Amino acid sequence: MPVLGVFAVTFLGWLGFRTWDRQLARKRGGATGEIDALRDEVRRLQEQAGAAQDLEPRLAEVEERLDFAERMLTQRQQGELPRGGKG
Repeated sequence: MPVLGVFAVTFLGWLGFRTWDRQLARKRGGATGEIDALRDEVRRLQEQAGAAQDLEPRLAEVEERLDFAERMLTQRQQGELPRGGKG
């Protein structure tokens, strides 16, 4: 009889541990899905940041051209440049 009791306690302990382990695995699986989604979002944001950094030199060039055009218009309005555009 004591052997049967030890067997029953061992079996019930094993079932309890197995159930607990499965629940933890499910929780980890849900968290893993969220972590993967967050990693994808971070990767997408990094790509967008890289694209924005690629545009910075072009924006600086456009700003320089705009400044040049503004100076030329100001000089023309003040009569410093001939109207023909040459010379």
